[in-house]
Amino acid sequence: MPTSLRAVAIIQVVLGSIEILAAATLGLLFMLKVLVSFGAGLLLGPVVLVPIAIWVISGALSLFSGFSALQGRPIPPRMKAASIMEIVCIIACCDVISLAGGITGLVLMNQPDSRAYIEKLRIN
Repeated sequence: MPTSLRAVAIIQVVLGSIEILAAATLGLLFMLKVLVSFGAGLLLGPVVLVPIAIWVISGALSLFSGFSALQGRPIPPRMKAASIMEIVCIIACCDVISLAGGITGLVLMNQPDSRAYIEKLRIN
């Protein structure tokens, strides 16, 4: 496996872990706010639950694709989908780190050595 695809896999594992931890932290803070405000904090539910859902989906996709690539079984469409989902995190979550990781992942997957390796995987 080319080093650029290995780098994408490592980036996805790290960003997936960060996104899952961010979602868990935001969820715990939301539950604490609901408890402290005696239920009035539920009015912020839609505002808080959308970023949590996006972080969980992006984090799970990034972790699955990153770990499968690190184990020697890269799935290029899933890796591209994870990179695109990391870019989408900027819209709902204002997550600049995932934006940078997603753009870096797409750029590294379009390197000539990565494209040749992906074509070799498609033939087999």
